[in-house]
Amino acid sequence: MKRTAFTLMELLISVVLIAMLALFLYGALGGSRASNQTMQRHADAEAKRLKQFTLLYRDCVESYAFGVLSTNDKHYQVLQLQTKNSLYGIAAPYVTYFVHAETLQLVRLEAAFPITLPVPYDDKERIHINVIDSDVTDFNIYTGKVKETQDQNSTTAAGDSAAAAAGTEGSTAALEGGARTIKSHLLYLKTKGTQQPLLMELAF
Repeated sequence: MKRTAFTLMELLISVVLIAMLALFLYGALGGSRASNQTMQRHADAEAKRLKQFTLLYRDCVESYAFGVLSTNDKHYQVLQLQTKNSLYGIAAPYVTYFVHAETLQLVRLEAAFPITLPVPYDDKERIHINVIDSDVTDFNIYTGKVKETQDQNSTTAAGDSAAAAAGTEGSTAALEGGARTIKSHLLYLKTKGTQQPLLMELAF
């Protein structure tokens, strides 16, 4: 006599197998979601670092004057520039980068006039403020070797004149009898959330 239905035991075994398969698939789906979220965080972090790098690079390489000021903390320096690059349509803006002592945020200031720290109360509304990064542990600019090159470009001398007029230290180009002095700089930015620091090599 042939059976026309499953026994109770067979049904229970089928239910258990289906439940185990569902749990396995749910776990695999959860792992895939976690992996996608991790990849998205890494992609967002890299996009942010690229944006930082591009802004810092353009500010520096398009600068007329380049100055570095020391602070009371050896991990942080102040970078002062007068540059062609502007986020707000200012002609030859003055730009200052510094790390806020309390929030540990890297801050970019941009204005049409030289910026002094701390910023006077009357100047605050005329200065554009952007937070570039947070949890900053190091922000330093190291000056490397000096190279002498022959350069008859008169714009170099103009850039040095702008640096002298701005009153900033560390102007990196000098034109004397056609010889141009070029210094290499290494910008070092490190935050708590990143394993690899942002390094930028510049030469002026």
